Amino acid sequence: MGLLQFISLTIAAHAEIPDAHIMALLLALMSFSGAFVDVVIDAMMVIQAKKYPETGSQELLSFSWMVGGFAAMIGGVTAACIL
Repeated sequence: MGLLQFISLTIAAHAEIPDAHIMALLLALMSFSGAFVDVVIDAMMVIQAKKYPETGSQELLSFSWMVGGFAAMIGGVTAACIL
C-alpha cells in the first residue's frame, strides 16, 4: 500500500492530467493507501498490547514515532539537497 501511495502521488505530481476527476481519483487512492497502512499499524499495536499487557503497545508506539521522526529528518535533508 505504501508503494501504491508513492505511485499515485508521483503520477499526480509529474504527469499532465487534463481531467480533474482523474486527479481526484489519484488523490483519493493516495489517501486510501495511507489510511490502510494506519489501520494495519493500529491492529499491530492491539496485538502487541494483548501479548504484553504492561509495556506492549508503548514500546511499539515509541518505535513507530522514532522511525517516523528519523524518516522525516532524512526526507527533509534529502529535499534540501535536491533544492
